[in-house]
Amino acid sequence: MTEAEYLSVALSLGMGRREALLSPVGLVMEIAQLRAAANKKALEGVRTHGRAHD
Repeated sequence: MTEAEYLSVALSLGMGRREALLSPVGLVMEIAQLRAAANKKALEGVRTHGRAHD
């Protein structure tokens, strides 16, 4: 992963550039994976039940 790709992921998570550069890559990627899993689960709820569930 290039620095630009890493920053893109970090910024999409709402991190500032400085915070992203000071955070461990593994932490940022773990947060990104958790967010993606939560989004996928919410979308599955919409398809199954017509709306997202908490």
